[in-house]
Amino acid sequence: ELLAGMDSLDLDILRELLRGARYFDMTESLHTTENTIKYRIKRMTAAMGLKSRAELLKRLEEFTMEGK
Repeated sequence: ELLAGMDSLDLDILRELLRGARYFDMTESLHTTENTIKYRIKRMTAAMGLKSRAELLKRLEEFTMEGK
């Protein structure tokens, strides 16, 4: 459910968030704009019924811990 409807850029953004990257770092490593990254994070949080990037990060951390 968490990963449904995400493309490779979305997944790359999630990986970058988990490693603690800032928007600027993501623009460099993912070769995209800060606005694109912010838009995609906002879209992901809304699709999951979350209100912030912090909530998304918390959910991601919980999700990755379940697999361990």
